[in-house]
Amino acid sequence: PHNLNEIVEGLIALIKKPELSDEKLMKIIPGPDFPTGGEILLGNGIKETYLKGRGSIPMRGLADIEEIQPGKGKHKRNAIIINELPYQLSKAGWIEKLADMVNDGKIGGIADIRDESDRDGMRIVVELRRDAKAEKVLNELQRRTSLQNNFGAILLALVNGQPKQLSLRELLTTFLNYRESTVTRRLSYELKKTLEKLEIQEGLTKAINELKLVIKMIEEAKDATEAKAKLIVHLDLTEKQSEAVLSMPLRRLTNLEQKNLKKEIDSL
Repeated sequence: PHNLNEIVEGLIALIKKPELSDEKLMKIIPGPDFPTGGEILLGNGIKETYLKGRGSIPMRGLADIEEIQPGKGKHKRNAIIINELPYQLSKAGWIEKLADMVNDGKIGGIADIRDESDRDGMRIVVELRRDAKAEKVLNELQRRTSLQNNFGAILLALVNGQPKQLSLRELLTTFLNYRESTVTRRLSYELKKTLEKLEIQEGLTKAINELKLVIKMIEEAKDATEAKAKLIVHLDLTEKQSEAVLSMPLRRLTNLEQKNLKKEIDSL
């Protein structure tokens, strides 16, 4: 997952300057944007992922040390408040594992663990014993639990129906090629439809300009096939245009309809 604004800025930069250096590209897109928050630790993990298409990104949940009031008549205590967890780490699973480690004596200094999350956001309260050193406990949580871990990233995509590991540049370029192809196909289709419509309207205009001749040819023709052939020859119409003229309703002969026809041709 990435910040969409950064991705779009990166794509625009590549459109303007396809030979843009990897360093500049990674300044525009500095790293993933994980939906659960947390922070990405500096190192070669992101660079390796973006240049080679595979890497390990170190992440850490966001935690603060606060003084809390456990209850009425009780002394204030220090607590570690966790507001964000690393990507794909289950909150309930992490709390359960931490509780097991505390019960087994693997991590000390913790008096209670509570989940006080609500609609405003995540809040895991790790209440400390009065004699515990908050910084030391926090370091233990980061070292011995998944509060700090590595995210194995791989930039994998289907390219021409085949799975392929891509660098950041290749991923963006492949997407741009796809978008260019999509837009070109869509506009080609719209252009084809517009030209077909324009052909018909121009044929109708030719017929209206030579209206008496058209009526005479249709009256003298034995059948629709002969009328169509005469229109093609004498008015230099295409087959589609002659068919449209023969199907033209009488209302198209009014002055208002003729003006509308001209407007439509100009618009097309």
